[in-house]
Amino acid sequence: MSAHPPDGSDQPEAPDQVMLAVLSNAGREAIVLSSDEERLLDDWVAGRLAPDAAERAAGLVKRNALAAERVLERRLLDAARHSPPVPQSLAERVLTPAPPPKASAFGGWWRSLGRRQSLRVVVDTALKDKVETSDGRERLPVRIYDLKDPRAADIRSAITGIPDNARPYLLTLKP
Repeated sequence: MSAHPPDGSDQPEAPDQVMLAVLSNAGREAIVLSSDEERLLDDWVAGRLAPDAAERAAGLVKRNALAAERVLERRLLDAARHSPPVPQSLAERVLTPAPPPKASAFGGWWRSLGRRQSLRVVVDTALKDKVETSDGRERLPVRIYDLKDPRAADIRSAITGIPDNARPYLLTLKP
């Protein structure tokens, strides 16, 4: 659709009305396009529209973000079809898979908590009250106790109603 002057010409390139419309889209609306609107846009990108229909397509692209995306997609696909192929060495480098992310020890421990048994989390009243009165912006110092750990036996004895088959944890405020 762009009107390129012949090679070696001193004439400036004519403005590309399709791309100007895409760039002027403010992205206020994202309304699904009908098949007629899609055809209108495809014909506009291909340069097969009369001036009045081209104005209608330009208005649609300026108003509707999905229409602007479709036009940009068509332009990129067309450019890819007409460009030289990507060198094989570059394609191999780009398509080489990235190494898998390293899992943190904490993440693995957290995911393993509920695998073999049910997980029970007990939140003490002080933490509950602090969370309810907090505005959500401040950081709360929290301590977690594994109530199956023998060092937490005195805490576990103070909590009733936890089944023996559950993996219990206590969340409380740090002193």
